Amino acid sequence: VNELSPVPIIAINHLGVIVRFSHAAEEEFRVASSTVVGENIKLLQPAAIAADHDGFLSRYLRTGVKRIVGTTRMIQCRRWDGTLFAAEISVREVRNPSDPTAMPNFVGYIRNMEEELRIQESFKEGNSMLELSPIPVISISLRGTILDVNPAAEQTFRYPRTDMVGKNVKMLMPQSVAVNHDGYLEQYLVTRRKSIIDSVRNVIAMRKGDIQFHCEIAVREIAVDGMENMYLGYIRDVTADLKMAEAATLNEAVNSLSTTPLVVCDPLGTILKFSQAAEQLFGYDAGEVLDKNVKLLMPPSIAIKHDRFLEVYKATRRKHVVDSSREVEARKKDGTVFRCEIGVREVLNPDGHSTSVFVGYIRSMDESVLRVGQSAEVNGMMMDLAVQGVIIIDRYGTIERVNDALLELLHIPSSQHILGKNIKILMPDSIAEKHDEFLSTYYATRVKHVIDSTRQTQAREWGTNKTFPIEIAVREIIEKGKEPRYLGYIRRIDKDLEIQTVKKTSAAALDLSPYATVVIDAKGTILMFSRAAEALFECEEDIAARHDEYLATYRRTGEKHVIDSVRAISAKTLKGTIVPIQLQIKECAFSIKGLESVFVGYISRLE
Repeated sequence: VNELSPVPIIAINHLGVIVRFSHAAEEEFRVASSTVVGENIKLLQPAAIAADHDGFLSRYLRTGVKRIVGTTRMIQCRRWDGTLFAAEISVREVRNPSDPTAMPNFVGYIRNMEEELRIQESFKEGNSMLELSPIPVISISLRGTILDVNPAAEQTFRYPRTDMVGKNVKMLMPQSVAVNHDGYLEQYLVTRRKSIIDSVRNVIAMRKGDIQFHCEIAVREIAVDGMENMYLGYIRDVTADLKMAEAATLNEAVNSLSTTPLVVCDPLGTILKFSQAAEQLFGYDAGEVLDKNVKLLMPPSIAIKHDRFLEVYKATRRKHVVDSSREVEARKKDGTVFRCEIGVREVLNPDGHSTSVFVGYIRSMDESVLRVGQSAEVNGMMMDLAVQGVIIIDRYGTIERVNDALLELLHIPSSQHILGKNIKILMPDSIAEKHDEFLSTYYATRVKHVIDSTRQTQAREWGTNKTFPIEIAVREIIEKGKEPRYLGYIRRIDKDLEIQTVKKTSAAALDLSPYATVVIDAKGTILMFSRAAEALFECEEDIAARHDEYLATYRRTGEKHVIDSVRAISAKTLKGTIVPIQLQIKECAFSIKGLESVFVGYISRLE
């Protein structure tokens, strides 16, 4: 159990000395058990906790009063390399039943809460952030019942919220997946083995009308105080991504015309395709290498290990080289060994399953080949694959090239509608009428106002007068002997602006309140300070907390002396003036595990 448990387990004796350290604990704390067994547990605690830990143990052994033993609480842990992380720890006492006089041991079960807290932290922004999120989000119960969905999920699945909430999430799956889903949930509750939770997967979902589509889903388990846990799923429609991958799969034109050397292999390393650029780089004709093992292109020190690399990947699907780029050594036909950068991709079908084909792109580190690798054709392929809108214009504003993402962003049916036309057709009239002047002025003066910067502006939806906010970054393309061209990256930001508006509205409401309002966290750090508070204390927002001891005592004991009461006290302004005030403090405790309370003080001046 100690070695197989995915949960880090640490056992200590009555003196705090580590006697057991599980494999999962080794991975979490980044230290071998042989290093820490026999050492005091304080080595894995922050200094503030470690200083008191011996006292905690001796007090418990003396009094038997349980404050930590038998409970679960949030703490900070310290890894061997000194980094800290938030964790949930459960401590149990273990005694020897055959020897009642023997001193006890203590077993701690640790759960890293960093990822969960990052998710929970986002809840502080309120439901408005979820409502405005462009990413579909669905929460379900442990049994698969849909608890809530956001507007983006309604739009993606084409069901209104009322038709989904209360129903089993299987309604959003094809029958081939849905038939097994209840079993997956039950199996996880029994075994706690994570196959989908805390991972990102490509699956097939089903929207209204039994329309299937490919999506990417990330699932997290959320623990809520006093309630049953739930699952939160983030869904991204990847239909467009897969169509793009399908269009690019083993494209014969790219293979024959690309200036980037390309080698295609099967899972055994047999060469299936060898491009003309690869022939030039390695000195082989394609006929000399086709159906041969790719080890032919490697120096012996690498070739001897390559079959084993392929076998391990096939068995484990763990990617060390696939979907990455790295510098390696390669060997030409004449035996010359040279440094190169290689990127390996596994070709997938539109359904996300492997075609058992691997494509290797090779770039010699030689400078002349490097220049070839930066050819316009390769740049064009990268532009077509970009998820942001991309547009290239000449010095006069004539559109030379756009990618599919831009066409989708502006709702343009085809690139043929705009190629060869002036970019002003994509702008509101108020901007378009000045654009020619902007271009000519920059060409004459070379003074950059827009070039090499990112700014917010407006774009016009194709075929309408409707405008929407965008963020655009412009770069100048300079090629020897040619006139300059301009490259623009465009991103729609209307959703970003809506979120900013919600935040600004909340801050404005606080500033308009006649009550002096101060919000602090559990350590006394001031988070918000209203204008009425500024006027009362005759100071600016940046003031220091002065009652750390009071807060620490309350956090330790939970005894309320000021919280939930109304008191008349004296306060001091930053100028030293003593003023009588009435103070009422409320504790805002979150229902989500790991979120510390904040305290809101309402202050009025007493005349």
